[in-house]
Amino acid sequence: MGLVIKTVCFARGHPLVKAEHSTTIGITTEGRMTEKGDCIVAVGCDKSPRDFQHEFKSFLRKSKRVEIELICSGISEKIVGSGSNGLSLDHEKEMVIRKSDYECPKTIAIKADKASIDLDRRLIDEIKTGKPVEMWISLHF
Repeated sequence: MGLVIKTVCFARGHPLVKAEHSTTIGITTEGRMTEKGDCIVAVGCDKSPRDFQHEFKSFLRKSKRVEIELICSGISEKIVGSGSNGLSLDHEKEMVIRKSDYECPKTIAIKADKASIDLDRRLIDEIKTGKPVEMWISLHF
């Protein structure tokens, strides 16, 4: 077994969560959202990419396997992607997990195996009630 480095973020759901985007999953520090946010799965997050510790950012850029687990009301879903040396990880409000290899300041993982439309609808139904959401990010080496 190799090295695993983890961090956790805390957010909450929102009644306007649709989780219908076909290529991304979004989490925001903003406390509210609009119906246009079809990739957003949680609001009011206590961290943005800018808030990650310097060492965690360095490891995230080098990680070939990034696992993000979303948990709400005991229901969890794991998303597997990759880090990249090109991630700036300096956006102050939003983090995005992408199926593609596109990188921008919001991107925390690329080449993910799921987008918001792929998430378990039982999980999304719980998130829509506004309950707390945990997001565990695990970096595997």
